[in-house]
Amino acid sequence: GSATQAPAQGPEAVSRLLEVRALLAAASDSLALRRRESQLIELARTNRDSTLLHLELGLVALRLGELGGRSHFDDAASEFEWAAELTPGWPMPWWGLALAAEGLGDSRVSPVAGIQAMLGRDKGSRAVAALRQALRLEPSFAPALVDLARITEAQRINVRLEDAVSAF
Repeated sequence: GSATQAPAQGPEAVSRLLEVRALLAAASDSLALRRRESQLIELARTNRDSTLLHLELGLVALRLGELGGRSHFDDAASEFEWAAELTPGWPMPWWGLALAAEGLGDSRVSPVAGIQAMLGRDKGSRAVAALRQALRLEPSFAPALVDLARITEAQRINVRLEDAVSAF
């Protein structure tokens, strides 16, 4: 099922996008995912202002990144940023940005990564900031709440449990 037919921001759109994400999570055929990505890119050429299209493209790119194509996390972030520009008051693009930032991770543990973490500029901190934005827009957005708790718990440096606790 495609999310691109639902109107942006409504509960139906959220349900359909979460359904798309669940279906993608079960997909392990990167060739099929690349075909879907190509189809969505083709649609985006003529429908550039569809928030839902950019969100679905971002979700496909996230899954491709999870399957080992690290550069796809950058693609996902770009799609979610575009969706956030199109519909800045909706939490889903910010949630997607958080997942892309988490996927990018810090490529390896290094002194630079440690310093970035202490300054709050690491990917985990950026993911938490994007989730906080999603929750400012819609405090009851469950996917962002769950991921905020999960990412906050996983952070070793710059942990701000009060963010997760206050969100809940």
